[in-house]
Amino acid sequence: MKAELTVAGLGCFLLAFGHAALGVRWVLPGLTAERLPRTPFGPRGMTLNMLRFTWHVVSVVVAAFGVLFLTLAWATDADPRTLLLRWAAVVWIAVAARAAWDVRRRPSSLLRFPVPLAFVVIAVMCWAATA
Repeated sequence: MKAELTVAGLGCFLLAFGHAALGVRWVLPGLTAERLPRTPFGPRGMTLNMLRFTWHVVSVVVAAFGVLFLTLAWATDADPRTLLLRWAAVVWIAVAARAAWDVRRRPSSLLRFPVPLAFVVIAVMCWAATA
């Protein structure tokens, strides 16, 4: 076991929880579509959804680093390259799933802003690179 990576992993969990909690409690409720600009991708409501998505993705990525660090700390015999690439693939799929959840009532939004499809391609390429 590597104590340094364990502390880093637990620190990531603490940061991810703090980021998510602060956002849900104080930052995101104060955002309204009326106070935001339109973007080339759509109306103000879409800008609001992109900001919310980005906020949550940061929390997910920081938590994912926590899992990665703890796995590296405790599974000392794991191949770091394979572990990193496969974990990156899982994180990209989780982010794509979050994006799909956000547009579940209006899937046509994916045609206007197809970033989640790029997330899936990145995930597949990361996983394929481990073969």
